Amino acid sequence: MPLQYADDTILFSSAEFPHLVNLKHVIMWFEQISGMRVNFRKSELLTLNLDEVEIKRAASIISCPIGAFTIKYLGVPQHYDNLTREDLQPLVDKLLSRIAGWRGKLLSLAARTLLIKTCLASIPIYLLSFIKFPKWAIQILNSHMGNCLWNDLNDAHKYHLANWEFVAMSKDFGGLGVPNLRDSNICLLASWLRRYEKDKNKLWTEILDFKYNTKDPNILQTRGASPFFKGFMWAVQAAKMGYRWVIGNGEKVRFWEDNWLGTSSLAIQYWKLYRWVNEKNKSVASLWDGTDLKCSFSRMGDENMLELWEEVCQIASTINYSDEEDSMVWQFSSNGRFNVQSFYKVVNFRGIQPVFISSLWDIKIPPRVQYFLWLLSKNKLLTRDNLSKRRKVEDPTCSFCNEESIQHLFFTCVVAKQLWHVFSKTFDIHQLIVSFEDTGKFWLSNKCNGILNMFTLAAVWCLWKLRNDLCFQRSTWKSMAILLFQVAVMVEKWKILYPEEEVISQKVKLFKKEAAQVLWLQWR
Repeated sequence: MPLQYADDTILFSSAEFPHLVNLKHVIMWFEQISGMRVNFRKSELLTLNLDEVEIKRAASIISCPIGAFTIKYLGVPQHYDNLTREDLQPLVDKLLSRIAGWRGKLLSLAARTLLIKTCLASIPIYLLSFIKFPKWAIQILNSHMGNCLWNDLNDAHKYHLANWEFVAMSKDFGGLGVPNLRDSNICLLASWLRRYEKDKNKLWTEILDFKYNTKDPNILQTRGASPFFKGFMWAVQAAKMGYRWVIGNGEKVRFWEDNWLGTSSLAIQYWKLYRWVNEKNKSVASLWDGTDLKCSFSRMGDENMLELWEEVCQIASTINYSDEEDSMVWQFSSNGRFNVQSFYKVVNFRGIQPVFISSLWDIKIPPRVQYFLWLLSKNKLLTRDNLSKRRKVEDPTCSFCNEESIQHLFFTCVVAKQLWHVFSKTFDIHQLIVSFEDTGKFWLSNKCNGILNMFTLAAVWCLWKLRNDLCFQRSTWKSMAILLFQVAVMVEKWKILYPEEEVISQKVKLFKKEAAQVLWLQWR
């Protein structure tokens, strides 16, 4: 049996002497008829369960060198057993070679995140579609991508400010949108189930049906033996929660275990009955004949079980058979067809929907400021209190007053209070901004508060730049008015991102007018 793609051909044969001789003759006839020549020096003989004498005899008949697993076919490493570190090391080396070209470049966190999403994370995607990656391989790839994200190089150690699980979440769920390789692996392998349902009469589906008996009654309850099929079924077990069966002739749907009514299977809804029923993993057609439900139980039931049984019988009476085959409908897309994006969104969700962070990405500000605010919202900025968790800090106070933290630096410090007081007057805000939540609530209605959000976030950004200048550049404090003018200048630079530039210009003039009236803030 041949397997061919372009100029790559795999020929399968038994090790019996007549079969090998006939195979050699077929190859020779092919050369004579087509005028082409087979390069036996570049070909390899791969054997399974043969001793050394039989291997050498087969190699002499075919006239090609003896190969060994692992081999590559269409770029995918192939082995009858699990893949080793040596098999996946080329993928890691390719990732490192890409990172090496970016070292030493002055890239912001936003730029490095974009490079990881568009380049690094896409390198293993092809193999993730065929192989269930082991945990150690995922950890190595995540580790190198994390080092790249936080610019943590061998010669210049940098702190990883956020856990990779936070980073590798969708922006809608509070992350940075970097693809999660484990979640991508599940979703891409699960897409083979859609291909299996679509390619009914293809060779590969017939091989799976014959080898794993997938028709008894459907593929969802099959257990695999090969590494690929084990990985495929691992993903199917996760994906089956999104499928709902539509009963046709009832021969493929399992009565108790599959979801064909409501949002879960009858085994879950009626667990007290299911744990004692004898007919498990049986199709609907074999248990319901249109009149009676053919189930038996391993123990006597009480009145409660009898009531549950009557409910199940009423559910079964609603079944209407047809001549069509049973089909699966994907519940997480509008058209009922499986797609990787919809499944990834479900798998990537960690159960908690953030309130403010997902709205951050819609605000018209530079990307590097958006990523800075993401760190602020996660309490991951290297203020002195966070820095003290990683190393000893001699002076925990801020440059003006009390102990430095994110809450203190941006909202309760004497400089921050004066800054937000000017904002309340300029924008007629009745409640003074005293916490991150006070600024975040305006993000939720960005269309109405777009200009206000731009000013408040420019103020937060300028406060951080002022703090860094005082700490690292040894600059001196000048006046509160200068800080307010810096905020106004920053907004003027950003106004190109906002469609209503004239409105922003008017607000900037009003803000500068308020800034000119601010009294001098004394240095401590």
